[in-house]
Formats: sequence, C-alpha cells, structure tokens
Amino acid sequence: NALVLTTKHHAWDRSEQERIRGLGGFISLQGLVEKELPLTRAFGYHHLLPYVNANPSIQEITLGPNDEFLLVATNSFWKVMSYQMAVDVA
Repeated sequence: NALVLTTKHHAWDRSEQERIRGLGGFISLQGLVEKELPLTRAFGYHHLLPYVNANPSIQEITLGPNDEFLLVATNSFWKVMSYQMAVDVA
C-alpha cells in the first residue's frame, strides 16, 4: 500500500497562503504566488524570496520489516502516475 510522506506545496494550501500573506506576499485569483508561480516551495526563484523558498516538508517515520522500498520522483512523474500505481509497478 502506498503511503505519501511529503506535502505538495501549492498556492491553494491554506497554511501556505497564511504563511505567504503573513510575510506580506499575495496569491492571485489564478492561484499564483506574486502572480507568477503556482508553487510555494521551489528552487531557483530568488526574486520571490521570502514568499517562495526551498524549505522541505520533513517527517520522521520508523521503517518496519514490511516496508520494502521508498519511491522518490518529480512532480512531473506524479502528474501521470498515481501513488498506488507506482507502488504496484515497483
């Protein structure tokens, strides 16, 4: 069974909206940070600091004997592959 260990940092996420607005930034009606980016956490957008940063979501879990593998992939991969399908293929 697939278990998602990360968070998608998109501009529609309420906590991300609050964080960005608290820093003085804004999110457009189209869901873009500063009318430019649909993500709130990303590399390479120095001109959007501090609203967009590269801070990751971090979770600690204990792996057990039934945990066989960990899949790491890009957002582009997850757009075309469901979490469970990726586990089934792996």
